[in-house]
Amino acid sequence: MITVIMLKSITSLRPFTIISLLMCLTVIISNGDLTSHGHKKVISNFPKEKYIDDYLTSLEKIIEFCVKHKLYIDLNFEFGLFLVAVNLKNILEVKADDMPLTLKYRIEQLLVKTDVVNEYFRYMVRKTKKNIAYDEDRKITRLFFNETIWPKYMQRFNTMLLKKTKVYTPEQLERIYGKWENYEANVDDFEKYKPSPDDSDACIALLGEQPTAEGSHIVEFRCKAPQECRDGIERGSDYGYGLTHRVLYLLLSRFARGCSVFSLKEDKSKMDRYCKKAFNEAQFIAANGYKKPDLMMEQIVICGLIGHAQFIQHEWIKNFLKLQTHLGCFTENVDGPASNEMRLKELPDDAWTLQRFTSSIMNGGCNGHTTALAAALLSSAIRYILENNYSY
Repeated sequence: MITVIMLKSITSLRPFTIISLLMCLTVIISNGDLTSHGHKKVISNFPKEKYIDDYLTSLEKIIEFCVKHKLYIDLNFEFGLFLVAVNLKNILEVKADDMPLTLKYRIEQLLVKTDVVNEYFRYMVRKTKKNIAYDEDRKITRLFFNETIWPKYMQRFNTMLLKKTKVYTPEQLERIYGKWENYEANVDDFEKYKPSPDDSDACIALLGEQPTAEGSHIVEFRCKAPQECRDGIERGSDYGYGLTHRVLYLLLSRFARGCSVFSLKEDKSKMDRYCKKAFNEAQFIAANGYKKPDLMMEQIVICGLIGHAQFIQHEWIKNFLKLQTHLGCFTENVDGPASNEMRLKELPDDAWTLQRFTSSIMNGGCNGHTTALAAALLSSAIRYILENNYSY
């Protein structure tokens, strides 16, 4: 099952359809006001220039791990690495003359190594052409083979989107999402996902079959999206991976194919609205000891691509960095990597495959999906710092 990140989209978890209503009823501040304590706390937590070395060092360790262990770079993992290139190549080009030479060199070298891994993945995908079992997955890979197209549609981080985002107290968040144990059980219950992961994959694969609409950053083109796919986006779940994947489908339509599912205006409105809900859910996860780091990082990565700066919180990133092992890969174990360090090794039976059936890698000591998300997240945070700390 694809989770990108989770490219196996999960778009409906019915037990939480009441969340939207509760969020509407629980209002802390009026839109346009950034003077509340909650909003001030979010603003004070935006990454500062002094943190860029920590972020880069961690990202460099991830990329070094990928270079040494390419066999783990499957469809999920590759999407995270693709987003590293998307986040950093364009901003590097724009800011090359303004940033310190040492910083520029480090990012350039990181991107060279990222390209090596990305090219390896694409080479391996080409080798699967005659394997019918990989047909749907190959169609999905077409959506992230060209990182030069995506920056045309990416939006600069916009701190003013926080004005339209409600900030809740931990007590209010619990009233919305319920007790942590119940919330976690619902997030983890894949049997309740509607549409099914297979149906969601089919929608994304159909998107991969469409050609890229040339000139679509000027003229609007409509995606060829079946009604069942549109229904999943419009009436999917309001929490968990289901919520992030509703954004993901709309994002892939625009960024990778240059088309809109409903209309440019409606697609953007939906993505912004879903990301506002995802931000509150991320706050709920953070308030409960970051016990769902994979989901939380996915929320940050996906909504960051459409400019939601409020997700780029240094305190959150600092907690995620505790999950990095000495080899560079990340564990999903919130107790940290210490208990897994002894078993970190490739196993004799490990081999490259386009779609791994488990995210567990390195003898169970790391999680490939979480590592990919961490790479994409760090590149987003670095992009935020570059956008806001040098002339533009």
